Amino acid sequence: MLSESIIRTTLDQCLGFFGYDSMQQITNRTQMDVFKGSSKYYKYRPQYPKEVIDLIVANLPDKKGDLLDIGAGPGTLAIPLSHYFNRVVAVEPSREMIDEGKILATERKAENIDWLCANGEDLSDTIGEFQAVTFGNSLHWMDYKRMLEFAYTILAPGGCVGITGVSTIWQNTPEVWQQKTIEIIKKYLGEERRTSSGSFPSVKTKDYPKILEEIGFENVRYEHLKFPKIKVASSEIAQEQHSYSYAAPELFGNNLKNFDDELKEELLKINPNDEFFEERTGTVITGQK
Repeated sequence: MLSESIIRTTLDQCLGFFGYDSMQQITNRTQMDVFKGSSKYYKYRPQYPKEVIDLIVANLPDKKGDLLDIGAGPGTLAIPLSHYFNRVVAVEPSREMIDEGKILATERKAENIDWLCANGEDLSDTIGEFQAVTFGNSLHWMDYKRMLEFAYTILAPGGCVGITGVSTIWQNTPEVWQQKTIEIIKKYLGEERRTSSGSFPSVKTKDYPKILEEIGFENVRYEHLKFPKIKVASSEIAQEQHSYSYAAPELFGNNLKNFDDELKEELLKINPNDEFFEERTGTVITGQK
């Protein structure tokens, strides 16, 4: 029987013919590609409400330590959390996302963020010790058990891990306009929720608390929240969809403008005043070392 190392070496040699150095590089490339062209649309996503931030920092013994945010995107979680820490290291594999994040950080006066262009799964404990490690809508893209074990390793005693998730229109469609939006997305991209790299990862966030406890985290909490109701316009709805992997610009090819125009037209039929209301839900899972 061939050893694992021989199999891995042979596989990596084969991958070289396709321009990859290793399987890990494919993982890195995949995580970047599913959001290719999406960074400029992130500003149309609702920001995290204060309740989410409060839950993450509530049990920290020292709110002036360092934070590591893995899968940071353009700083969606790192920026609002930055005001609670001396330093934030925001890890993100997409240079495009980091460039957008630096702009947003400047606008929101978050001056203590160091941006690291890397895949979270490539990190080692040489990165240092942190008071908190967070995954903002990102853990499902990774080997989540391994990443939570890594978080435990680099956390200071009493440190906190925070995992957040926010519902999207794909999961939560109580309003007629939301149902119409999904209908039109499926018209252009098909019935199954997918990304530019294939199917959307199937992960049950309700499994995370048990995994945290098995690793050794204490005071594990799972909070389900209703976010404040917000008002949006049809153009904002269309733009926000492109910030998600299921409707990233890459998926539409030459039909991107057609999709945007059709969606806005159909939404205005539902409400000619161009006012739409939505109430998101989200989860915050925390644990202490």
